[in-house]
Amino acid sequence: MNQMKNTQLLAALFTLSLLPSSVEAQSFQARRAGGNFQAAGRVDPVIKVDFNLAARQHQFVESGNNTGVRVREVSGPQKEGSFFAPRIGLPDLGMRLTKVLLPYEAAAEDMKLEILSEDLVDIGVFDMAPAADAVADVLGENGEIRQYRELPQGLRLDQMGRDVMAYGAQGMLPQESLRLVSMGGRRGYRYARISFSPFRWNPQTRVLSKVASVQARIVCKRRLDITPALRERELGDPVMGRIEVSEDFLLPPGSLSSYFAPWRDTEGDYLIITTNLIRTTSAQLGPFITMKEAQGHDVFVKTVEEIEAEYPRSSRADSMRSFLRAEYQDLGIEYLLLLGDPDPDDQGDATDSVGEVPMFMTWPGGAFIADPSDSDSVFTHLCKTTPTDMYYTELTASCWDQDGDGFPGEFEDDFEHSYYSLYGFGFHVFSYPIDFDEELSAARIPFSDVQKVDENLAAQIEYQTNTLDLFESLVRRSVILAMAEFADGTRMDNLGRQIEDDLEAYGTGIFGETEIYETPTYDEHMDKDALKDEWGGTWGAGLVIWSGHGNQSATVVNDGTWSAIDYRNFIHRSNSASLTTTFTRSIVISLSCLNAFPSASTNLTHELMEDAAVGMFSHTGVMFYINPRSVAWGDESWGSDLGYLITQRLTNGEGMADSLSRTRRTRSASSRQRAKGMLVITAYGDPTCKYLYQ
Repeated sequence: MNQMKNTQLLAALFTLSLLPSSVEAQSFQARRAGGNFQAAGRVDPVIKVDFNLAARQHQFVESGNNTGVRVREVSGPQKEGSFFAPRIGLPDLGMRLTKVLLPYEAAAEDMKLEILSEDLVDIGVFDMAPAADAVADVLGENGEIRQYRELPQGLRLDQMGRDVMAYGAQGMLPQESLRLVSMGGRRGYRYARISFSPFRWNPQTRVLSKVASVQARIVCKRRLDITPALRERELGDPVMGRIEVSEDFLLPPGSLSSYFAPWRDTEGDYLIITTNLIRTTSAQLGPFITMKEAQGHDVFVKTVEEIEAEYPRSSRADSMRSFLRAEYQDLGIEYLLLLGDPDPDDQGDATDSVGEVPMFMTWPGGAFIADPSDSDSVFTHLCKTTPTDMYYTELTASCWDQDGDGFPGEFEDDFEHSYYSLYGFGFHVFSYPIDFDEELSAARIPFSDVQKVDENLAAQIEYQTNTLDLFESLVRRSVILAMAEFADGTRMDNLGRQIEDDLEAYGTGIFGETEIYETPTYDEHMDKDALKDEWGGTWGAGLVIWSGHGNQSATVVNDGTWSAIDYRNFIHRSNSASLTTTFTRSIVISLSCLNAFPSASTNLTHELMEDAAVGMFSHTGVMFYINPRSVAWGDESWGSDLGYLITQRLTNGEGMADSLSRTRRTRSASSRQRAKGMLVITAYGDPTCKYLYQ
């Protein structure tokens, strides 16, 4: 195994030698700051990193409600940033978040951004529409739908949904094209997250300008705590060589060369965390590990009891995270399988139970304690809870509860922030403790019962090792697209059609799609039983993707009436055992609220993983959407966009966990709703399982 790793390392070093000349010409032994090499023995305590950004071609999108137009850049290389719209009410000027790679020695303290020059070009005079609000529609136990919104405190909107203060501002919005958001990291790499606004608009003159180019500089202190042992631990980690540096980061001259270090041997790349009971009594865990090792992984197992003994903390979740933060680089962990009951410790419910291998409860929408006697309080609490496994994969920040109130991950409280005055009103720059650039790729098998664990592990082995004949391969390549609408005008059928087009244009091999929509044209109209009947038919399906309003038990369709009372189940947990798995289990992508709510042990995701699915992407909390949609699928951080991007990666050969983690790192968590959406979507199954093996 070490021989194979060394071969991979040599190949990676050769790849680095082929990088563009701005990187290639620099000595790995030199240390560069601000474009100047430092002479031996003289270390500048200040690091200066210069970089350039430029706007691309743009397009306008009608708002659809006579409030003006929205402007977006045409998509470009991934390394140039993830796209997002500003918060609700502000002029909808397309923005992007860019990660600028910093030298390894850069410190986060007192980091500053300086704009050196800017080239503005007027595009014309326009009325700009406000950014839309994100909402979540939650299915109640009696079939009713309740809408949930989270508006910033103190926000004043006019009848057209515009921020009154912003649209009355004297001067350009935003005031500057670049903003330093925070510092982030992925394993040993460190970067600055920069918000780039390629468009600026004056509400008084209505003139829209484009930032043709901008030159900027990041200034920061040099770290003084770097020892040879720390450098070897962080930079000698073999996984560093498999990170897509040139794709994910903007590379200023000299930044990449500072990360060179000789690679070292590590213990293993695939870690399973489970319970003593499962480890000692499971009949399928050993064969599953044997399969993973035959696929080239070095697998090792830790139990939660062992971890708690080695890293005693106030909760099991904190013990698990402390262990992973302390040892993931030394051990070389790249993939994590969490095997056990995921029920998290709910800080807002004093009567809550906790599972053996718990998720971690976060609160992007703010802390909330439920009053069991008040139905509105219970509903709000349900919508604010945000269970996640990212606590064990995004390991950069040491603490997610910055204000120490016991409710971690609050978007408005658990951050360091700066306040900027802008033409009579102000805005906060948030430094959220979660950068969504995960150090590990993880998935979960959500059972504590050993028999259920063994049945799922056996299904994983069968799915990944069986030799399929032509007919069985065609069945696995069958795709069901069951897209229910979120609201009148969301046109979720467009998402299904885009996935179909992508499979035909970019997918490997032949796929057979069945389209089940509310909006013509379709193969089947989405009525109460359409998805269940298609999936439970003679052949089954290899990949199933749906959208619609959901809860712990079901996802529903309203049968086209859009009345508040005529909703219908089109997939329910009680359907699970009747779904066809004769030729293959399915991989499922659920774009619905709460289908994986972990405090409900018989939720829809758990039932499907028990009977019909080998893997799932599902939401542990509410899922936000916007209406009207933006111009293209996959340019925002809402649940349906994440599902689209995961589908792209999954059908093009990436494994379950990588499909999710790589999607997250290309999105922007620029609001509490987007942050929540990135936290609640979770991968279930074997993290390295692929959709297609032949």
